[in-house]
Amino acid sequence: ISITGTNTIIAGISPLASDSIDAQDTIVPPPPPGNYQYVYFLLAPGQPMPNYAVDIKKDDAGLATRAKRWALRSLSDHLGASLSIGFSNSSLPAAFTPVIYDLQSGRYQDMKANPIFNFTSPPAETPYLLSLLIGDTTKPSVAVVQPNGGELLVVGSPDTIRWTSGDGS
Repeated sequence: ISITGTNTIIAGISPLASDSIDAQDTIVPPPPPGNYQYVYFLLAPGQPMPNYAVDIKKDDAGLATRAKRWALRSLSDHLGASLSIGFSNSSLPAAFTPVIYDLQSGRYQDMKANPIFNFTSPPAETPYLLSLLIGDTTKPSVAVVQPNGGELLVVGSPDTIRWTSGDGS
């Protein structure tokens, strides 16, 4: 999947990759001196370089039941401005839906359904915090069946709690 600001970065999966730094990962150059919207992947603390332009993670059977996560950041000198990040996912397997999770607002966006992510940049030149999720991104559900709202529970006495749960995928 390609992610575009004023630069382009790439996230992907490959059976030849690892989930840490490997030969398939590439460092991103610094942002230009002005008029920019710079996107990059932030790697875990302690890694040799913090910002990457290409981050390929291991393709494993677990992607059918869970998502891989990339810490995605956008940095811009357009303070408090409406910005957008474009996505192209032509090389992803059909079963995988890339999802952006906006850590600032809690909003999720399916990037297959809507490949342009719009947001307002921070009022200071600080990174905007996002996560890219690829794999099973179906939100699980849970509902309490019992108690259902009219019971009288006695402190210190055992009671039964029943629930249903699911994961649409």
